[in-house]
Amino acid sequence: MSVRDISATSEKAEVRRISWLDIAMFGLCLIGVGIAGYLTYTRFFNQAIACVAGGGCDIVAASPYAAFVGIPVSLLGLLMYLALAGGVIARWRFSLTNNLSWRGRLEWALFVASLLSVVFTGYLVAMSLFVIKATCIWCLGSAATITVLFVLFAIRLWRSVEEI
Repeated sequence: MSVRDISATSEKAEVRRISWLDIAMFGLCLIGVGIAGYLTYTRFFNQAIACVAGGGCDIVAASPYAAFVGIPVSLLGLLMYLALAGGVIARWRFSLTNNLSWRGRLEWALFVASLLSVVFTGYLVAMSLFVIKATCIWCLGSAATITVLFVLFAIRLWRSVEEI
């Protein structure tokens, strides 16, 4: 086996590993699914939201900002977190098969989707703070989750661009 073969083998082995970044991104997607799923459940089944003392979860959930074009924001969040989780799994699968072209496209798509989610979440948090004048710990938890996910997707994209 030549030095070139060993180098190619070690590169291939590195691509096939799941990194801490992959695990963290998938874990955060699952946390987001849990938060958005809970809020969607309470919305569709008219349940009170478990909230900290003095919290405004029900006030925020009853506001006009809790729906976007008639669709509950919590459902949009749930669908986005599920899509991001699926994207993380697909990205890992593309890495396993050394399909770097599709993996690169997917990294861009995940970055853009998370960026749009952060912008929309920022708008919702601003409406919560300055218009509704109430906050929901679940909503803030989701905002923190998508923000950290965005940062991780940006790091992943940065690393993939550096590989080129």
